[in-house]
Amino acid sequence: METFQKIIDQLIREMDEMTFHHAIYEARERIGLRLYRAAELSGMPMGRLKRLETGMYRSLPHDEELEGLHKLYGLPLETMREKAAEHVKIMRNRTKMEKFCGIGQV
Repeated sequence: METFQKIIDQLIREMDEMTFHHAIYEARERIGLRLYRAAELSGMPMGRLKRLETGMYRSLPHDEELEGLHKLYGLPLETMREKAAEHVKIMRNRTKMEKFCGIGQV
């Protein structure tokens, strides 16, 4: 059985190819934590962690949230911050495009 550190080291090597939400989801899954426990240990509400893990967010995670995930998983704080910012930019551009095209409007 792999140790926690080996699992996280492997994930860090793979992070360049992952989105923020995929990386934090994979970290939790690979070490075998349930969502509610990861939320508890990282200090954030379970619903918020679920939105972060599924990419259903359009604003940057708060510093406290990123720090909680960093402490829990050991993932590089600056890399998480950069990847979350990339995702937010994509989601905001998607929202602008949807508004421009009238998608979702009645």
